[in-house]
Amino acid sequence: MKLLLVIPYDYLYKYKKGYNKLISYEPLTLSVLAALVPQEYDIDITIVDEGMERTDYMQENYDIVGISVVTSAAKRAYELARYFKEKGSYIVMGGHHVTLLPKEAEQYADTIFIGRSERTWPQFIDDYIKSVPKKVYIQENKAEECINFPLPRRDLIKRGNYLKQPVIIANQSCTNGCDFCSISNFHNNCAAKRPIVNVIEEIKSLKTRNFIFLDPNQYADKEYAKELYRELSKLNIRWVALATNNITEDDEMLNLMVKAGCRGLFIGFETLNQKNINNIGKRVNKVKDYKKTIEKLHNLNIAVTGSFILGLDSDTKKSLLALPEQIAELKLDFCRFGILCPTPNTPIYHKLEGENRILTKDWSLYDSMHCVYQPKNMEPQELEEIFLQVWKECYTYKKIIKRVFHTPNFKLIKLLGGIGFRRYIKRLEEVLEGSEN
Repeated sequence: MKLLLVIPYDYLYKYKKGYNKLISYEPLTLSVLAALVPQEYDIDITIVDEGMERTDYMQENYDIVGISVVTSAAKRAYELARYFKEKGSYIVMGGHHVTLLPKEAEQYADTIFIGRSERTWPQFIDDYIKSVPKKVYIQENKAEECINFPLPRRDLIKRGNYLKQPVIIANQSCTNGCDFCSISNFHNNCAAKRPIVNVIEEIKSLKTRNFIFLDPNQYADKEYAKELYRELSKLNIRWVALATNNITEDDEMLNLMVKAGCRGLFIGFETLNQKNINNIGKRVNKVKDYKKTIEKLHNLNIAVTGSFILGLDSDTKKSLLALPEQIAELKLDFCRFGILCPTPNTPIYHKLEGENRILTKDWSLYDSMHCVYQPKNMEPQELEEIFLQVWKECYTYKKIIKRVFHTPNFKLIKLLGGIGFRRYIKRLEEVLEGSEN
């Protein structure tokens, strides 16, 4: 039996020779699903990441085609579903978009998965082999349940397509409940922690010192995080991770992170306007503390990447155009930007829909590059133009060089990273221009 697991492309995440591998990390969803396939069955598994590979695989025939769907790639996912359905494949869909809009996904798939699938995916494979697959699988999660799964099947991933640092996830959930985020919906507000021994086993198996942790809020459970860091400190590794602005409020946590090998944090600052922060429900963010947070992390030899959302209700053209200079004063090592994306069935989507401000339900435009709603203080096209301008102004060669010398560490990484982001901006420009023609 042949099983295909695929991540569809979207406007930006689409194969272009020599481009995406500079900024892309390996996806874990498909390699974990492959590992969860019961070993007693003789199943030939193929993994395809359309953002990193040509689509020659479509000439093959598969018994089951499993598609992991995010909103921006939903249109492509449904195209794949129709194509392989016509070829006789059994179509399975899961992922955030399917969980948020299950009735829509049911129109294209024989079976859908709602929420996580550590238990339901192996159950489906068993049911399929016995010719009794269900239409819908919903995993019931317990609030304090630890999740466990075998080591991901990284042997099925074309590793040369991605950054060298492998990705690790310890705690998939987040308790912040920001209005624009789908994570709490996907996990049904339940914990999604892995047993720490399971995480350590995976790290040891990879035989490298450098890692990327993709936990959305690794220290949401403080006791879990502290125990994890104590175990990581025994391994002599280095890693970067996601974080929230309040990380520096707990000195014990911070010191444990440093001893565990933390060398960089990606922090969702989101905006420099506290009114915006209050409106989107990100309670942990205090704009007045941003600079202090960055300075404290720099003093601990931790590089900081800041992420910002453009187009929130208190944003004006003037305030957004001032961002490059304001961000320069914060002395971030890197910065990233996205236009507010009202993912379907999130609080921010319902708010904008209730105010008749959703302009399109073409999901392919829900990629944080396109403006799909009516901003309060500017036109959608103006916001897209400002978005591109802010990116460009933050990555002039002058600003890149200045950031290199903000701190005495990571000079080469900041230089090469800045140049890499210039290439990324060029790609953004190509995509925005192409989608308008």
